[in-house]
Amino acid sequence: MFVFRRPWASLLAFSLLALQASPVSAMPLSRAAIAYQLKLPNGETAIVFHGGVAQVFTKDHKKVETEILQPAPRYDEDGMRAAALPDRGRATAQLSVGPQHPYAANEVVVAYRNGVAGTRDLVTVNKPVLRAMREGVAHHALASSTVPAYTTDFTLNRLLGTIGVDRSERLFRHLNQSAVQALSSRAPSFGQRTINFANAYLLHVSAASVPQAVALLEKSPAVAYVSPNWTVAPMHATAIPLKERATQEAHQRDMQMKWRPAERTQRLLTAALPNNYTLTSSGQSMLNAPSMDAAAAFDEIDSKFHQLPGQGETITNVSLGDLDDASVASNPNDPCSFYASAYGPTTILQGGQRYLDLPSMPLIPTYTTDVNGNISGTGEVCGVDPYI
Repeated sequence: MFVFRRPWASLLAFSLLALQASPVSAMPLSRAAIAYQLKLPNGETAIVFHGGVAQVFTKDHKKVETEILQPAPRYDEDGMRAAALPDRGRATAQLSVGPQHPYAANEVVVAYRNGVAGTRDLVTVNKPVLRAMREGVAHHALASSTVPAYTTDFTLNRLLGTIGVDRSERLFRHLNQSAVQALSSRAPSFGQRTINFANAYLLHVSAASVPQAVALLEKSPAVAYVSPNWTVAPMHATAIPLKERATQEAHQRDMQMKWRPAERTQRLLTAALPNNYTLTSSGQSMLNAPSMDAAAAFDEIDSKFHQLPGQGETITNVSLGDLDDASVASNPNDPCSFYASAYGPTTILQGGQRYLDLPSMPLIPTYTTDVNGNISGTGEVCGVDPYI
C-alpha cells in the first residue's frame, strides 16, 4: 500500500531528477514564488514554492533535497476539482517522512525450501572477502574457497556470493521458533513450494540491483520465495473542505431522511446491510461505490454466509499511523513531542494500556511491534500519519 507522490503538472517533471541529496545551491526562482517556510521535527528546514515544489535542507544546511508535494484537492461551487497547495500541517507531515520508495535499497527477502537452511542466524562478510568474490565474478572464476557458507546448499552459496550478499539475517530469530514453524502449516503454497517462515532470511546485496537479485534467486530450485523488501505507507486521504452550499444540501437531506424512517427501512430490505444511520445516510463516504464499496461487500457476504464479517470474533486491524498522547506534547525530549503538539494526541493511556481515542467510538486498545516482533501495549509511534 505504497502511495507515490505525483507532480502537479508535466512542467514539474524535471524536478524529479533532483530527488537525490546534493550540495546546497540557490533555486533559480524569485522570492515571490515562495509560499511558506517550515521547520521540520528532525531539525531540517524546508522552503515550499507555490508550484508544489519543496526544498528540504539538512540541519547543517550542507545538503538539500527537492521533493514534489502531494496536492490538496479543492472543489468549487459547481463541484469542479482543482489542485491546491497543501497547508503547512500536511506539508510538514509529507516532508518529515522523506522521499518514499517502493522497496528498501539493497535488501531482498528470501525463504529457502525445506532441506536447505542457513548455517547461522546472522552471517556477515568483510570487505576483503567481498572484493575477492567480485574479482572472481568479473573474471568468471569465482573460487569456492572465497564463498562464505551462507547455507547448506553449495550451489546456492555461489549464487549468493555472485550477487554480493554481505549480510544474511534470519527473520523472526528473536521469536519462539516452535511457534514460527507452526505457522508454516498455514502458509500459502506457491506451486509445489510452501513457505517456511522459520527458514526466511533478509539478505543485503552489494553486487546486484534488487530486481537483478530477485530475478536470479527466482530461478534457484533452493528458493521457495523471494521478493524485494517492500515498504508500506499509510492510505490516508487529504481532507477536503466543503463549500457552504454543499453543507446546506447535506443538512437538508439529513433532516428528510430522519423524518422518513419507513422509506429508509424499505431500502434496506433490498440489501443485507447494517441499518445504522451513518451507513444509510452516506455519512461515511468511504463505504460507498466511489471508494472501497464496502456496502456491496457486506451485502454479498451476508447473502452467502448469513452473517456480517467478524460477527462473534475479536477483530484485529493492522494499521499505519501515529500513536501519541497528551503527556508527550509537554515533553520536549520525547521524539513524538512535535507531532503531538502540532496535530494533537491520538491516544490515551489507561491502566498501562494505550487506547485509540476517536470521537463517537469506544476506546480501542493499540499495540505496536518493533523490527524483532516484540509487541507493546504502551508503545508510541509518530511521523507516519498524524491525521489517523
